[in-house]
Amino acid sequence: MKVTEPENRHPKWAVLALCALILAACPAHSQFLETTVWLPDSFGGLLWPQHMLYDPANGLVYVGGEVGECVSVFDPSTLEKVAKVPVGLCVSDMCLSHGGGRVWAAAGSSNTVTAIDARTNTVLGTVSVGHNPSSLAMADSLGKLYCANAGMAEGPYDSTVSVIDVEQVSEALRYAVCFRPLVLCMAANLDKLYALGVVGSFAVAISTVPDTVLYSVNIPGYTISLLYNSRERKCYIHRRVHTAIPMLDALTDSLAGEIVLEGRPLAFDYDYGVNRLYCATDAFELAVVDGETDSVLAVHAVGWTAAAVMYVLFQDLVYCANAGDGTVGVVSPDSGVVAVVPVGVWPAALCHDSLTRRVMVANSRSHNVTVIDADADTVIGSVQLGDSPRQLCHHPGQSKVYCASLHSGLVTVVDDRTNLVIANVRSGDAPAALCAIGDKLCCANEKSGDVAVIDASADSVLQTVLVGSGPAALCPAEGVGKVYCANYGLWPDQDSSVSVIDATSGRVIATAVVGNRPCAVACHPAVGKVYCANYGSATVAAIDCANDSVVAIIPVGRSPRALAVCPDQAKVYCASEWEDVVTAIDADADTVVATVSVGQQPVALCCAGGILYSANRWSGDVSVIDCRADSLIATIPVGDKPVALTYDSLHGLVYCVNSGSDDVSVIDCALNVVVATIPVGDEPEALAWSPAYGRMYVANYYGSSLSVIRDTSAAGITDFRTADALLHRRQPTIVRGTLVWSAATPLLRNVGDIALQSRAKLLDATGRVVMSLQPGPNDIRHVAPGVYFVEEGPRGQGSQGPSVRKIVIQR
Repeated sequence: MKVTEPENRHPKWAVLALCALILAACPAHSQFLETTVWLPDSFGGLLWPQHMLYDPANGLVYVGGEVGECVSVFDPSTLEKVAKVPVGLCVSDMCLSHGGGRVWAAAGSSNTVTAIDARTNTVLGTVSVGHNPSSLAMADSLGKLYCANAGMAEGPYDSTVSVIDVEQVSEALRYAVCFRPLVLCMAANLDKLYALGVVGSFAVAISTVPDTVLYSVNIPGYTISLLYNSRERKCYIHRRVHTAIPMLDALTDSLAGEIVLEGRPLAFDYDYGVNRLYCATDAFELAVVDGETDSVLAVHAVGWTAAAVMYVLFQDLVYCANAGDGTVGVVSPDSGVVAVVPVGVWPAALCHDSLTRRVMVANSRSHNVTVIDADADTVIGSVQLGDSPRQLCHHPGQSKVYCASLHSGLVTVVDDRTNLVIANVRSGDAPAALCAIGDKLCCANEKSGDVAVIDASADSVLQTVLVGSGPAALCPAEGVGKVYCANYGLWPDQDSSVSVIDATSGRVIATAVVGNRPCAVACHPAVGKVYCANYGSATVAAIDCANDSVVAIIPVGRSPRALAVCPDQAKVYCASEWEDVVTAIDADADTVVATVSVGQQPVALCCAGGILYSANRWSGDVSVIDCRADSLIATIPVGDKPVALTYDSLHGLVYCVNSGSDDVSVIDCALNVVVATIPVGDEPEALAWSPAYGRMYVANYYGSSLSVIRDTSAAGITDFRTADALLHRRQPTIVRGTLVWSAATPLLRNVGDIALQSRAKLLDATGRVVMSLQPGPNDIRHVAPGVYFVEEGPRGQGSQGPSVRKIVIQR
């Protein structure tokens, strides 16, 4: 006996198939972090280096910084990074345990001290200490490590020193000392430790056998560091705003006079062999002080704003890192400066290797280490610690993703089929923007004021084109074969120009004068214009692509930051960062047609099928604007500090990068809700979408990496699927009042030799039939708003089965 299914019920296979399709249509079940691509190696990611030490046992240099949550390890003889050791956030001090072959790193923002095995460069253990550990002092003979817990200036406060058992890698004791102890200084030959309080200016003498506080000495002024003279048994005290250096008698723990200098001390070092103190001051001088008589023997001119001073015994020279002018002054204590070596930006720390006779300089603001030949006083090379990827661009013709890294000056090329790095192209100084045009890629280099034109097939620079100052944004105009470059101006200089580059010849063929500090450009091909947002003059300039002349200057809100084109409505939208508005511009008339209030500090826009999305950095949300009515229709909470948006048109999704929470929010364009939140690397900044392989690439500025997010919601998706296969995936459709269904679709035509009658039904999310659909308009005003599915096509022998399309019914 044959049983016929009722009209409102489905065979089991159909229900299961429908459920599978519903799940596949839900992005929350399909986006995931596929992999991480390191730039250019797995040892990068450290930024703002501020501490460095050399381990003579293994011949390696260890570097700690403010950002990256790691210690970077490199070989000074080969200039190659050899390890990246995870530690806490913001390395505030480092020291070496000579007996145990260990490196110790205090992480001020994580309240931890990490022990690193220097033989294997792996973590031995992590010790939780007090709040904001700021200084370390090693008592090797006692097997103890002391850690000053300074707390924060605005609170929470701390007044303790932690005692760490070096062998057990654990806190053995914590006791109170002075208020907010900032630095420690070991007087090993007296079994004493000195702790200096930054607030209240107290120096505390501590016995290390046993661990007890002995005395407290009042030191006038704002004190910031200590240095011990083991021959004379006294401490030199560094005060921030005074020209005199007080001295503390370590035998009696009392003040023992002061050394008066011409300028305020900035950094110092001590030479035990000849008993001399070397002190750099803000008078751009290095004072040489006799350690016995405390008298100034000589004063030598050095560079601007010394951040570190180091005496090198094998050279009998003093190296002074001049942060203000990016140099290292090499000074003979007797005769003065013998060399000035240019290094990186803001050199902040020094160390040396006596075996290879090299001096290493950590450059805080260029995020690298310069290696100097100490015999020739010349730069051998540098080690880049962090790449800082800031821009991405997908080249569809080459199946490649290009990543511009600010500090390494590289454009890294990633194969979007395999996620492998296939090339690193040196484009220029501080690459800031990318765009693809034809078979080429253009890269704007902020500091060198030029644009590198790269052959996208060979991944090599064809030519470098000089443009204006501080090029900050690029946009291609494919129809006329041009690239438009907005020149923002390299701070503090300003610029007001857009350079026009012929993509074929690679030459600047025109320069358009626009408003002050142009920062964003967007091409509207339908009207043949390029629009430029001028951050400093609160205007948008319209440039005619035919003759590259400015045809209109359009006033908008304060500090215009981002542009987006809505081709369906012939409009251009401009986000004004400090006025919290998005301005709609009629691209035909070049006039303002609407101003829409959005969240706080809008910094990025993207248009998705007649809907505009605005990422609002300060309020942590995305504003949704209907481009037809220019009205706000939704506000979507996302992560902390959203800064970039990209539309995935194949899946109907908008991806939002949240730089503050280190994640990406995935927004369903049909529902205007976040359907997935995916953790990525440190401080993500940019996105690039590869439609052929369903991958979204995320540039992690502080992580020196790319996070690859995969979307496998399309049925049959594989690693090497083609773009054509994805183009047939049907997208959610927003319907209001009337649902128009057409039977004239490929899925509803003949299958084989059997002519099949077209049928369609409207199903709810549970698979229940809501109503049958007829070809043409169907009145759905009685249907409740929500997510539904249109089941198209016949069931039966010879059929391929029904096709299901997702729709959203709104009032």
